[in-house]
Amino acid sequence: MDLHLLPDSRGLGCFHQGPHVHVRRRDDNANNALAKSRVERVIPVESEVIDYTASCSS
Repeated sequence: MDLHLLPDSRGLGCFHQGPHVHVRRRDDNANNALAKSRVERVIPVESEVIDYTASCSS
């Protein structure tokens, strides 16, 4: 899973707009976890989640 929480992640080589999470199945995870689906997907992240995360880290 890759988190792109910036408004624009093109500088990271990502072509999806807005904050989002990439869910990818990987066989090389350190904790041996696998995504249930073999199909990669992108899930948008709402601004409330970002605000909450920022408030918890300060």
